[in-house]
Amino acid sequence: MFAPEPEPEPEPMDEEEDILDLTERVMEEPEPLFEEQRYRTAPPPPPPMMDEESLISPPRRSEAVSSFANLTSTLEARHPELPIGAGHKTLESLTKEVMRPMLKEWLDENLPHIVERLVREEIERIARQAQRPSDE
Repeated sequence: MFAPEPEPEPEPMDEEEDILDLTERVMEEPEPLFEEQRYRTAPPPPPPMMDEESLISPPRRSEAVSSFANLTSTLEARHPELPIGAGHKTLESLTKEVMRPMLKEWLDENLPHIVERLVREEIERIARQAQRPSDE
């Protein structure tokens, strides 16, 4: 069989080696936060696109602008009731306006049955209490 290898002997420590004493506090200087940091300036914005750089020729650009203007006026003529830009109508008021008829219809349909069921349950509860002998 194999004999276990002998454990190596620890190296002798020199008396002169520094031993860290954990009871001493070593205060390190914190790194400066802003003094050494240099701020980079943002690169200048790209120059605006010049007419020479346009991908569309001037006559085609005029036609496109005219087409968009016609489209806008056509949409405004077809849908004048759209409350675009109407600041007096909030989302809450629009929701109330839409929900009120639906809620009224639902209540007309369901409220009598709900009230009838609740009244019947309450009467049954009172009747059961009246039939129980009192514990006094």
